[in-house]
Amino acid sequence: MGCVTSTEDVKERHNVETEVGDVKFYGPAPSQSAPASALVPLRYDVGKMSSSSRQHSAANDSRMRRPPSSSTIPTGVASGASRGHAPSTGSSSNTPPPMPKTPGLVLTGAEGPGVGGMLSKVADDVDEVSTATDYLVNERGLSEAQATAVLKALKDSGAGSSDGTLKQVAKSIDDSSLQALVKAVDDITERDTARNALAPASVEVTVPRDGYTFTIEGREGDSLQSLVEHGTELADYMECACQGQLMCSTCHVYVDEESLAQMDPPDDYEQDMIDIAYEPRDNSRLGCQLKLRPDSLLKVQIPDSSNNYFN
Repeated sequence: MGCVTSTEDVKERHNVETEVGDVKFYGPAPSQSAPASALVPLRYDVGKMSSSSRQHSAANDSRMRRPPSSSTIPTGVASGASRGHAPSTGSSSNTPPPMPKTPGLVLTGAEGPGVGGMLSKVADDVDEVSTATDYLVNERGLSEAQATAVLKALKDSGAGSSDGTLKQVAKSIDDSSLQALVKAVDDITERDTARNALAPASVEVTVPRDGYTFTIEGREGDSLQSLVEHGTELADYMECACQGQLMCSTCHVYVDEESLAQMDPPDDYEQDMIDIAYEPRDNSRLGCQLKLRPDSLLKVQIPDSSNNYFN
């Protein structure tokens, strides 16, 4: 491949520009049609190099272009006769020095050196989900559904967001821990499947301090605490610090009179927590004890604050 004689010509043909120190690299951007592994050797812009870098590159160029002593160069090529040139009789002071050449950068993966490593990482990240899923299916023996559920659980737990990170986390989990994780996500899947088979039910939530009312769709038997755990909008207004163990009053709500008339009164354990709640009233209840019913709309009101003695 001939030397690049114009930086602007290179810019017109390529759309990747990367600077490493005082050397600027140009090359085509990786894509599905031209992956990073198929990149042509990159060139550098000598105009951006310092004098010390030029000397270093010139020395490397001299060593690179000098043929080994054991090699034989065809006479025609050595003399230039094959291209119709007269044999060289010496160097001319008017002859510009040759542009330095750089060998192609080796692309060796995300951990590889320099620009090659960075460009290779771009190509490695193109198909994220399938990479981690394939690892769990093909190398750890999970079904595709289990692999998808495990990766979602890891991502939701904050273990990682990119597929590369999730795959490394999955690799670090030993077999017994992985099986425990699979059982946990299987249990959640079974629970959600059974829940989705129940009749739909709703709760209307009013937040007086914000002048805001919204409705949440759930399933028969859902408590307000379970709606919080499912990540509904109610989680913005209800804490559930003790996770339904009747050891706090952070899920305290006021129930409208019509809904309250359809409920059994609170037992002693619930009443003890209501007594320490923020501004308790006669219609105060704990959200962890309230269940949705498909035949009626539950209406509750969020207090202006809450008392958390649990923490």
